[in-house]
This record gives sequence, structure tokens and C-alpha cells, in this order.
Amino acid sequence: MASQSGDKPDTDQSLARRQPRQARSREKVELILEATLRILDQAGLEALTTNRIAEAAGISIGTLYQYFGDKLQVLDELAQRESDRLTAELLAVLTAPDALSPDARLRLAVRTLLGAFGGRHRARRIVLEQAIARGRNPLITPGHVSTFLSSAGARDADGQRVTLSPIQAFVLTRSVMGAIGSALSYDEQWLASPDFENSLFMLVRGFLRECADKPAIAVE
Repeated sequence: MASQSGDKPDTDQSLARRQPRQARSREKVELILEATLRILDQAGLEALTTNRIAEAAGISIGTLYQYFGDKLQVLDELAQRESDRLTAELLAVLTAPDALSPDARLRLAVRTLLGAFGGRHRARRIVLEQAIARGRNPLITPGHVSTFLSSAGARDADGQRVTLSPIQAFVLTRSVMGAIGSALSYDEQWLASPDFENSLFMLVRGFLRECADKPAIAVE
């Protein structure tokens, strides 16, 4: 039986919970995730219970427990889904045909990173904090992007292809994601600021230009 708070504890049975393979099941999971995001963005973590999620999603609490053991599992799924989506979207921007100018491509990459969770920055901050607190992946997989930048390369403002060393790619991706994570903690509304977007753009643009002019130092 679910607790009065609506937060059902994890059990071994959670390992056998239904996986959303059919279209109707996937739809229910999407309703649960969307409802969770709305609650977090409008009322915060304190208001999040499985009962409230089910009510906002328009499903029964029993249906929710077919897919998630408690609200923490819902938060984990949100973090993983957004990590996968954002990584794929960013790589698509970086690997798209060269119809875009280098500056336009870099700015689109920055906007992609800032647009996580559909711009619901409060919800993004809460999910990020919960992921980090529980030792989970903090929403983004910069390692994937870093690997791409050090193998396939990007283009600087002059259109010159720049292939970063693994260390350079690591520093660039972690710098950008670190700035976004810090802004979420300091004032999540900064992520909607044109000045913040432009500052990140200048950071990436300048870094790539410097790497093009000064090749990486070989490690002995």
C-alpha cells in the first residue's frame, strides 16, 4: 500500500515493473513525466508526491506504480531522458551539413544546451540537484560531446575545422556545463537571459579560435 505521502518505497518488485513497450504504455509514461515537470516548475520539490503526479497526469496511482516505484524513480527517468535527448540534439547540431555559418552553428549549440526541459529552468534545477545529490548522471553527458569534438572536430568563427585534444574538449564542455549548472543554482532565470547566451557563445567561439591558432601541446 502506498504511504500517505504518496511516496512508495523501493522494493525488489520494482525490478520487474512494466516496461513501456506498447504505444499506450509509452504514452502513460510520457504523461507521468510531463506532469512531474509541471509540478516541479510550478510548486517545487516539496509538492511532488506520486499521488499528485498521478492526479496531474490523469491516471490512477496504481497505474503510476506499474512503471515507477516512487517519485525518485520518476526523477531518475527524467534525468536520463533529458540527458539522452540533449546529447543527441547537440550532436545533431554539430554534425549537420554546412548550410549554417560557423557562428550560427555555435549559437544554435548554445541555445540547445540552454533549452533543456523546454526552458522550464526551475524544474531543470531541481532535477539536476537531485541527480547530483544521489550520485546520478547530472543530466548531460558531456563525455559524448567531448569525444566527438576530439575526434571529428568543430569549426571556428572563420570556418576552419578545429579538432580539439581530449583535454581541450574536456575543458570546453565542462566549462560550458559548469557555467550552466552554477547559473541554475545562483539564479535559474539567467538561463533565459540573452546576455548569458551571448557570454557562453563568446566563450566557445574564443576557445575554438585559440585552439585553431595554437595547436594542443603534446603530452610526453
